[in-house]
Amino acid sequence: MKLNRNLLLVLAVVCAVTFVSAGCDTIKGMYGGSKDVMLTLASKPELSTFCDAVKKARLDDTLRGPGEYTVFAPTDTAFQSLTPKEREDLMDPAQQEKLANIVKFHIVQGKNSEKELKKMTSLKTLNGNMLTFAPEGGKLKVGKAMVITKDIKCKNGTIHIIDAVLMP
Repeated sequence: MKLNRNLLLVLAVVCAVTFVSAGCDTIKGMYGGSKDVMLTLASKPELSTFCDAVKKARLDDTLRGPGEYTVFAPTDTAFQSLTPKEREDLMDPAQQEKLANIVKFHIVQGKNSEKELKKMTSLKTLNGNMLTFAPEGGKLKVGKAMVITKDIKCKNGTIHIIDAVLMP
């Protein structure tokens, strides 16, 4: 009987230590990511072009900051579907203002899940233009793009990965 109590005590301690050491990340995973939007974007290899665009547009500090943002991040494949001239123009340092305008068109204020966005028709983006939303075939259409990965939670926002670059 005493052995069973000791065994239970040891198991309880092991469980408590495991929960404490992993618990914070588990809780953050349930209620929001542990990384900010910018770090989360940077951790996704398929978003490297968009991540570079955010940095060149000097919006990386914004997406690291305390605000809440919903970002519609186009994949590298989406950028590849632009013409070579369009891609070159976007990354030209002389076109920084144009690039910033396009990147801002992919960001709205607030943390918005796909479920919430499906109930909306439009939201104002950081560049001041309206971005439209429509449910389509069980998925969400954002402007002319489709959400292909939804609800990536970050500590200061939500990311939805889309299949096209949005143009204001």
